[in-house]
Amino acid sequence: MAKTSELRELWLESVAFSDTLIARDKTARAFQYTARMLFGITDIEFFGNLLRALSLSRKTLRFYKPVKAAKRIEDALADPSLDALDKKLTVAEIGSDGLYAAMDHLTFLQRIGAMKWMGPKAVDNLDRALEFFWFTEIVPVIWRETRTLLRLQRQSSEMDAKLAEDRVVAKEGKASLDEKRKKALILLFKALVCDLPCSLYFMQPLRFKNKRVNKAWCGLLGLLASLISIHQNW
Repeated sequence: MAKTSELRELWLESVAFSDTLIARDKTARAFQYTARMLFGITDIEFFGNLLRALSLSRKTLRFYKPVKAAKRIEDALADPSLDALDKKLTVAEIGSDGLYAAMDHLTFLQRIGAMKWMGPKAVDNLDRALEFFWFTEIVPVIWRETRTLLRLQRQSSEMDAKLAEDRVVAKEGKASLDEKRKKALILLFKALVCDLPCSLYFMQPLRFKNKRVNKAWCGLLGLLASLISIHQNW
């Protein structure tokens, strides 16, 4: 009976999650990068077609995102929990994401045939320029989450000193710090180990990106990043 109740709860959570834009985007991203990995491993064209179809479909999810980014920047600047540097880093992150989405409108038009004058080299350069803004989104995240971890480490040391004075209050505070540190570690791992190498992959020339081994490792890291995002937003 308990097992049935847990499965029902999981089912209801999945329904609620699937009704969000981020769920559709990150789920599609997981399948997209899985297809990239399998295309690199097997060189079967079915996975290449799946990769291209999912890549194009995710571009439609970025419509109006630049406008939403402006509101997110306003909210970040008004967030009292962020210090001056963290606000700047968050604005750099969101601003880069917004610029990426805006420029991705051009790549969408190219993919549907609206920019037929572009040759393979020009298309590759457009794609590489687009991915530069993903790179500039990732770097502020790495910087900010590293600062967060160092700050939490200092607070944790101070909390350990307080344990002797008031064990109950200090213990509750320690649990809260541990939870925040876990979240920061996951964000840092995703940005540094998964997203950063992928962004560097996409900024490389086409001959590098077309190598099967490079498709495979990028696909694997992208899949891992997608699963982390799904877990965080579940």
